[in-house]
Amino acid sequence: MNKPDDFDNWRLPDDDSVKKVSVIKDTKVPSAAMFVIEREDHTLGNMVRYQLLEDDNVLFGGYRVPHPLEPAIQVKVQTRQEGPSPAQAMHSALDSLLSELNTFEERFKVHAPSCPPRGTRSLAVGGGSPRWSHGPRRPRPLMGIAPTPRAVQVAVNSKQQDSQGGAGLMDTGGM
Repeated sequence: MNKPDDFDNWRLPDDDSVKKVSVIKDTKVPSAAMFVIEREDHTLGNMVRYQLLEDDNVLFGGYRVPHPLEPAIQVKVQTRQEGPSPAQAMHSALDSLLSELNTFEERFKVHAPSCPPRGTRSLAVGGGSPRWSHGPRRPRPLMGIAPTPRAVQVAVNSKQQDSQGGAGLMDTGGM
């Protein structure tokens, strides 16, 4: 199989033959650069892209994965000529991303004691395979469309009329 070992996809070699981040300055577009980040995927790429686009000085911020079997992302940044450099914009985006993630972690720690400890959830078995139970189960919508309360009421009324011998939804109103 052509797939590389998972261990090699996420760990940099010990011999420093691969740099974690390399910068390639764009020669055709002014104030633009591409950052190649090794051993990362869409998780980091999308977060960095979002933070870059929050900056008013960034004209373009995007990322791509050059090939699914190549564990690297390429982040392209273009800034205003009178603004910060692409490297400064990237540093600013990473700083604000770290700040946001730290805030998320603090809020999670505050609310985590209200969650049950790991491994204490009840395992509900029924209807086929076991599933984790987190409360009352909602019925799944048909064909990806959730029924409206009116549609549910009409269906319930028609079932009641059918069980009582009525015409249900096919009632033509005396025609």
